[in-house]
Amino acid sequence: MLFVNRIPYDWVFPKLYAVIHHGGSGTTHTAIKYGCASMIIPHIIDQYVWNKIVFQKGLGPLGIDVSEISVKNLEPKIMDLYTNTWYKENAEKTGLEIRNESFRTQMYNLIVE
Repeated sequence: MLFVNRIPYDWVFPKLYAVIHHGGSGTTHTAIKYGCASMIIPHIIDQYVWNKIVFQKGLGPLGIDVSEISVKNLEPKIMDLYTNTWYKENAEKTGLEIRNESFRTQMYNLIVE
């Protein structure tokens, strides 16, 4: 485990098995893009939605609201994230799909038109 204040996700996520994060849309997308199993600890608004999506897609366990964290309820979630290889497999598959998406032509046409 490594706690940091700031780190470039596109550099570190490809090196990781899994991440535990706040569940912002950018962090969630980048984690999935690089095939990281994820557990979200939501704080506000959309993070709760991303938490449910990650869980429903099998990319990680359902996270715990930041205000409800305890050793008793967090430890089993971390163990599940780390030992359930299904999450990692799904994240890698989904990440490959994301990395293979290309909307270059559509974006060009949208900007030029």
